[in-house]
Amino acid sequence: GKSAYNVMNSFDPEKVNNKEALLTSEFTITYTGQLFIGNRDPEKFLIALKELIQEKKIRLEDIRVRFYGIEMVWLENKIKEFGLSGAVKQYGKIPREDALKKQRESQVLLLLNWKGEKSEGVYTGKLFEYLAAKRPILATEGGKKDNVIKELLERTGAGFSEDDVQRIKELILNFYSEYKENGQVRYLGDWSEVSKYDQRGTARELAGILN
Repeated sequence: GKSAYNVMNSFDPEKVNNKEALLTSEFTITYTGQLFIGNRDPEKFLIALKELIQEKKIRLEDIRVRFYGIEMVWLENKIKEFGLSGAVKQYGKIPREDALKKQRESQVLLLLNWKGEKSEGVYTGKLFEYLAAKRPILATEGGKKDNVIKELLERTGAGFSEDDVQRIKELILNFYSEYKENGQVRYLGDWSEVSKYDQRGTARELAGILN
């Protein structure tokens, strides 16, 4: 529909999310926005994290997973069930400006694609916000259509998209190892590629693929 194009058309990298922010000292993975049980749901990500901690590949105290948005009881239950309360927290809704700052200061940004057939165009706004933050993106879940996201992340170097728990574990571990080695995760996005998706560029092209 038209909405995907409208969302993308408002993306202007010069204006969005371009203030400097110092990266957090912890290994932070941040998600901002709404969650929907069974649809936009971090379950696979949380399973991957739980296994990495159980396998002693990641230290619980090194990591902070932050969810900013309306707090969800089902998510709280999952966090407890997986024994991740020490690392994973919901912080409730915050103003948009604050959410953008949380994105910019994060080591990694978590993007949850919409599962199922209705995925086209739903996630585009969040994706462009994340691209503008210039932090590595870890995208999980999603339906068949999300290879568009995968291609975009690979082409821009801005991140990775996987929906298999084993692959998600590898991605988290790669980011974490780099953090342990260098104190931060480098952003490898190619801004000239990213900016092709701004409102002056080929947002229409992507909207066309998504429609």
